[in-house]
Amino acid sequence: MRSHRPRLHLDAGALVSATALIVLVLLSCGAAAAPNRTPGDGSGGDHTAYVFAPARFQADRGEEEYRKHVSSDPNSGQQYSYIFYIEGTTPNPSPSTGTLSTFYDIIHNKTDSAGVLLITSHGLQTDLAVEFYAATAAGESARNARFVQYVNGTTGIPGLPAFSSGTDIWTGVDEYGNYVIGVTERFIRAYGLLTETLVYVGSCYGATLTDAFWWADARIAVGNTEAVTAATQKFRVTTFFERMDGKQGVGNRPVGRAMAGLGLASNGTTRTTLAPVVTGVQAPCPIEAGDTITYTFDTECRTSVVPNIVGTSVVIEDEQWVDTTTLKGTCTSPEAEVYSYGLLLPWSDVWSVVNNARLDGNNDPPQSNGEGPAHDDYTMFVDCTASVPEDLVEPRLANPSPNPFRSETFVEYELPSHPGPASLAVYSGAGRLVRTLVDGDVGPGPHSATWDGTDDTGRRLPSGVYFMRLTVGGVRRSGKVVLLE
Repeated sequence: MRSHRPRLHLDAGALVSATALIVLVLLSCGAAAAPNRTPGDGSGGDHTAYVFAPARFQADRGEEEYRKHVSSDPNSGQQYSYIFYIEGTTPNPSPSTGTLSTFYDIIHNKTDSAGVLLITSHGLQTDLAVEFYAATAAGESARNARFVQYVNGTTGIPGLPAFSSGTDIWTGVDEYGNYVIGVTERFIRAYGLLTETLVYVGSCYGATLTDAFWWADARIAVGNTEAVTAATQKFRVTTFFERMDGKQGVGNRPVGRAMAGLGLASNGTTRTTLAPVVTGVQAPCPIEAGDTITYTFDTECRTSVVPNIVGTSVVIEDEQWVDTTTLKGTCTSPEAEVYSYGLLLPWSDVWSVVNNARLDGNNDPPQSNGEGPAHDDYTMFVDCTASVPEDLVEPRLANPSPNPFRSETFVEYELPSHPGPASLAVYSGAGRLVRTLVDGDVGPGPHSATWDGTDDTGRRLPSGVYFMRLTVGGVRRSGKVVLLE
């Protein structure tokens, strides 16, 4: 990719340097907006990731990194539907999707559906090019005709108003000679309905547009404080997304930390994060009736919604918020101590408050985030395996090897005398049974099993964290294994 500073020549005579503009919009689940819904549950209208890239001919400025973090692809970190409006690798005589009307529709009409919005285009101080035509006489003619329709309100597009020439929209020529139509800062202020969104302005001097997005009710707007090259732009986008997604540690997830050292400035709530993160779980092991389970979060949560802590081999009830960052529940069964059990806190039950954005995570399976938490940050699966007293017969489950693995992993286990029926199964990080390796009467002594990363139907499972669980006579042993692509 060639590093450069594109120059936009405005018809009015202004000459300003610029590069690609990127806008990331995250709907909040705060009190001022509708609560977030569960991706993929049929009502998750606010879980769509949009990409608007009218100047794609200038090569990738971060769209692919963006997609890795938000889309519902099996290897992506989030569970958003992915809708893109991307022009080709060369400017079209008449663009089809990268148009001013599309830009208006997204920022004005898609507020309730766009969980995330990424825009890559040429930008200049307080202005943005949103529609490109080929550097030919036909391109110029098509651009001029379309501009007149925008000004006169004669596009025939339902709901699209007439725009003021110079005040709302303008025409120009980029450094490649392509003919463009752009929008002004006032356009964003007048037509943007970005309620509780997070905006990332990646153009040269993009910080000059943060006021406009803040005016349009964005939760926070972030932008470059100086001119940037193509390589710098992509690096900043990649780093910012990685930090907010937890891949550089939980402490770097808030906007204020994610933008540190990247040459960015902001206007708004820098505490905004992608999702509440479980920073700790206090759960006794073994556990018995009356014991308390406690979850703590890194951001304030809505206490009007009380999550249900799901237990395996135990029942957790009387969940309640101790404060806005601490949730507790009480074990109500069984009477005797349990030496192996699991806990699952469904992320769909945890909502952040108004000062935190939320990008919901993938809960099946959780994806690895390096030093940070799983992408499904608060779907934390706790698996307790305590030492069994000597008077109890103890089965043994070795660590799978290799781990992580791609094609297959091997696990050894040992059963006591007169073990009875035994089960060795694989569960997703969300606690869902995906593969049964052993089920029935197995003799005492050492045994082994192999898992090839498929489910019980033979379908290859997505990469992520899984749990192997050996159950014999009510005693359970578990081990974690990571499946790679």
